[in-house]
Amino acid sequence: MSPSQIFSTPPLFPAWISLSLLGALVAAVIFGVLVLAQRGIDWRWNAFLAGVRLLAIAVFALILFPPHLTFNRSRVLLPELVVLVDGTGSMNAADRWSKLTAELDDGELGRTLRERFQIRQYTFDSKARSLKNGPFAAIKPEGKTTLLAESLQSLFAQEEAQGRKPRHILLASDGIDQSLNDPLTVAVDRFAKIDVLAPPAGSRPRAARVEIVRVQSPPRVLLGSETPLRVTIRNLPATARKVTLKLMEEGKTLLEKEETLTAGKSEQSLDVALRPVGSGLHTYEVAISSADAEAGPAHKHAVQVLDQKYEILILEDTWRWEYKYLQQVVDNDPSFRFTAMLPRGRKTFSQFASPDRRVTLTDYPENPADLEAFDVFILGDAEVSKWKRGLASALARLVHDEGKSLVVIAGPRLGTLATIREFDGLLPVRLTTDSGKPIEAPAESRLRPDAADSPFFFKLPGGTDNLALVDRIYPVQGKTPQATVLIEAREYKKEKAQPYILLAEHTVGKGRVLFVGTDTLYKWHTMAAVGEAVTPYTVFWQQALRALTPTRPLLGPVQIWLTPLRSKASVGGKIAVEAEIQTRQKMEQPILKGSVTLPDGSLAPLVFVADPADALRYRTEFVSEQVGMHTVSAQLMLEGKISAKGTVLVEFDEPTSETEPQDADRAGLLRLAEGTGGSLIDLTSPETWPVAAGASQTQIERDSIDLWNNGTLLLLLVGLLAIDWFGRLWRGLV
Repeated sequence: MSPSQIFSTPPLFPAWISLSLLGALVAAVIFGVLVLAQRGIDWRWNAFLAGVRLLAIAVFALILFPPHLTFNRSRVLLPELVVLVDGTGSMNAADRWSKLTAELDDGELGRTLRERFQIRQYTFDSKARSLKNGPFAAIKPEGKTTLLAESLQSLFAQEEAQGRKPRHILLASDGIDQSLNDPLTVAVDRFAKIDVLAPPAGSRPRAARVEIVRVQSPPRVLLGSETPLRVTIRNLPATARKVTLKLMEEGKTLLEKEETLTAGKSEQSLDVALRPVGSGLHTYEVAISSADAEAGPAHKHAVQVLDQKYEILILEDTWRWEYKYLQQVVDNDPSFRFTAMLPRGRKTFSQFASPDRRVTLTDYPENPADLEAFDVFILGDAEVSKWKRGLASALARLVHDEGKSLVVIAGPRLGTLATIREFDGLLPVRLTTDSGKPIEAPAESRLRPDAADSPFFFKLPGGTDNLALVDRIYPVQGKTPQATVLIEAREYKKEKAQPYILLAEHTVGKGRVLFVGTDTLYKWHTMAAVGEAVTPYTVFWQQALRALTPTRPLLGPVQIWLTPLRSKASVGGKIAVEAEIQTRQKMEQPILKGSVTLPDGSLAPLVFVADPADALRYRTEFVSEQVGMHTVSAQLMLEGKISAKGTVLVEFDEPTSETEPQDADRAGLLRLAEGTGGSLIDLTSPETWPVAAGASQTQIERDSIDLWNNGTLLLLLVGLLAIDWFGRLWRGLV
């Protein structure tokens, strides 16, 4: 705090009157001193009374000429953090709520947060409510329904009404959500980062239990391909236990295998493989059992099997070993057909292609029409800057707007892509003009933990810990905000070596882009174990190409894609389904008819309502009182004929009681955190606790002190006069 200015406000009287009055008072004090001296009063008492009276005159002078002091005050502004705590009954497990609130109110996490942030506190059930920074322990978790998306909308509305835009939220919740809408969409639309804190488990005793948490598979399955399923199992308590996993379709057992769950892990994954017979929608039932534990219900999982061959275009300006091995993988996969353009001489190219390819190029692509028939583009060491005008922008448009996929395999010309305007934001990494200068040193590959569930790595022979060294890494500046780094590479035998991005991918618009930061990935094949029939290289590219196939391939002139906003709801709840028509032709008076087939086989009509902002989008909502899988169907009618059909599965479960303690939905919480750039907080790991994105700011505030208006001068004057009075009274001078 530093004074900046002292000045007087306008005096109470004209200056000459005030000065005359002060002079008269000083003269009176002098006269009083003389009178007391003549009476023989001790000189010390005479001096004391004179001093008190002169001080009173000085205070009176300040009253006549009121002073006003202004000064600058510096205040440290910490970054803002909104703490949003679930206040529904499902949080009221045995001592779970008390542990959570104790940690936030008085625990180490709470103290750390208050040191790092300016905190605003909310609780929520169906909407958010401000707590005015009171203790969380004062709340009673009695809410009946958790609506997370609506609560986030309510929170943003309240914050924006105060002129604030929250960018960082700490969500403490068990993740059990009954909302019809997706909370991730709400958060992303407001550019908010959400860190999530699942409440600690209570001390309620439980019987041993194994249950299926979720089943994952690639987003699209091609007919005839081996399809990996990853089954995540919860094992409580986390002891070593033998379980039997069974996979069935329409009551027929397709697979049955025994596994031993590892001690110390409450959740772990098992991989199984199947090969679907016939295209269309397949519904599988996955069940688990154990001789020494209760078993949860069977889990139903739907897989869309496509009878489709995808066209791949490979563009290379250099003959490289990487092309040789990649071409073998694609050529041996019945689900893909390829066309490759490689240099033959100066400005001439040779074409290599699958015999049954659908697309025929006469020369190197020169215009957008040459690219439209392909589904996946593999861009090798190509000189994009020398392409025909408009070709690079056409490729970017096909990926971003039409859902095609792009693979970029690094090479010496990689740095030139940094200068191509059409590629800004297209790749999952940030390039520089030096990105084409490789690190010529053996490097080992390590899978990033957050990429373990990626469809690119469902299953690799020997796992990712046994991948062969690559010889060259092309350095990049970093990843883009929404990208996922799949594999990092470190120079071999250098413990403190900088990690490089070896594989990264992201979704851009409707398409997907994969970046390969080396042109020696083929070492995963050539350096594999002797006699290994299927190498990590082969499996990786087979899975990668399936993950990269367009989400919505245009298999005919018109198609319908149905997307449920939630794939599961409770009986009596509501599910919304969106329908999108995909077409390249003009449609006149389209009619969309819908229905839902209930678990008992009965059929109920659905009404799809057109989106006023998009003529190709429709939406319907329905409520069901039956437990089980529901098949939603839609038919597009053009000129009285069925032009396209679409189906999707949704599931209704028994209603969940918010008043009963339940296990936290950590998978849903993790999805929300990762989708917004946040993280899942572990109370025992301070490194996972929220950290301020930027440095604290110092704000200079101007403040002032008005001694007259705050009564200070008046009280001081009264006090001095009282001292004078009581002093004279004590000495018998009154």
